[in-house]
Amino acid sequence: LVQQFGFRATSPRLDQALVSMFLHWNLLHLLGNMLFLTVAGSAVEREVGAIKFGAVYLLGGIAGLALHWAIYRQVPGAGPLVGASACVAACLGLAAVRFALVRVPLAPGLSAPLWTAVLLWVGLQAAGMFVRLGDASGGTAFAAHLGGLAVGLLMSVALRLPSAADHQQDLQTVEAMQDRSPAAALSAARQALQQRPNDPQLLARALQATIDLGDRDAELQYAMQLWPHDARLAGPSLERL
Repeated sequence: LVQQFGFRATSPRLDQALVSMFLHWNLLHLLGNMLFLTVAGSAVEREVGAIKFGAVYLLGGIAGLALHWAIYRQVPGAGPLVGASACVAACLGLAAVRFALVRVPLAPGLSAPLWTAVLLWVGLQAAGMFVRLGDASGGTAFAAHLGGLAVGLLMSVALRLPSAADHQQDLQTVEAMQDRSPAAALSAARQALQQRPNDPQLLARALQATIDLGDRDAELQYAMQLWPHDARLAGPSLERL
């Protein structure tokens, strides 16, 4: 199957391009891709929905094949390319933008923001690509990985995920301030609300902070702002006040 449907840069065919993204050399190759797809793909699908996730996945695979073809089309004897690595890389690129500040483990006792880990991964892919450039013996498709990643980054912008990432960071900041004091949480919420004045999650956190502080006037203000968005959360304060 690999020899028949693997994508060959020197003689590309449409059927090979489509089928090769769903073939793998062996069980270990398949399990490796499925592990990373579970980690990055599931988060991406929850964020953008099944249809957009499918578009990111397939476009990433196509872009990976295109970059592989552009680099290796003149390399005699270049072996067939199979695997979902470029598709998974697209999911990784999108996740790197949406969940940029989420900390992930790099080693025992060592963690870093996701964008840092992805930047390290990009460096390794680029180094691997240039070390193996011109080697027709096969191996890891580093160029395809980078092509897929580029699609993920571009799609994150098209889907306006940087704004969603900023929103998530605002919520995390307010929650971190809650561990310090209600006053710190309220200050952080007010600062975030300057950019998103009608955000129900930020309004709810500001409302809770004013309740904890016993500031009735501010509590009424945030309860009235929150009411059109979430009457369930705002109602008790309005009834009491």
